[in-house]
Amino acid sequence: MPRYYLDLHDEQSTTRDTVGIECADGDAVGVMANRLLAEVAAHEPIIAGQKTLLASVRDEAGHVVYASTLNLTGTRVQIPAKVPPTQVILQVA
Repeated sequence: MPRYYLDLHDEQSTTRDTVGIECADGDAVGVMANRLLAEVAAHEPIIAGQKTLLASVRDEAGHVVYASTLNLTGTRVQIPAKVPPTQVILQVA
């Protein structure tokens, strides 16, 4: 089986895979790249703002054969303060 290398990129850094994984075909490496992005995203704290993750897959010759991008956007939502109940008094004249 051919060996593929999954590299991970974000706004600050690139992590190059030096070990690689064996996959049966191009479809399998696409699935692996998408799983890698999901796993990394699960551990990335996004309080507010945006983060873009890119996984690229190289074949044994070093050519990029697949790339996948995941954009994460986080927005802090302000919950309104509780308003005390209002009393309404009706007067009939």
